[in-house]
Amino acid sequence: MGLLVNLIAIVLFGAFAGWLTARIMNLKTDFWGNVLIGIVGSVVGSVVLRLIGGPGVTGFNIYSLLVSVGGACLFTWLVRHFDSKKRKI
Repeated sequence: MGLLVNLIAIVLFGAFAGWLTARIMNLKTDFWGNVLIGIVGSVVGSVVLRLIGGPGVTGFNIYSLLVSVGGACLFTWLVRHFDSKKRKI
């Protein structure tokens, strides 16, 4: 039962982080798109912060939400940046 509750919490946390990112970066996504963006953002944000010596995602708290949203914004920017370069060729 604990694993199911954790999985639901991760999906909801990812969806909220993805939803915030979609508002900031002007994305048109559905619920599952928000979940995917939020989870990828958590990974990207954690990796970046650990590379510069800080803690990554630490649990279900405001700090982790900011890390996830920041990582998701960075990921979205990178995808847009490389996609626009590809289209110019």
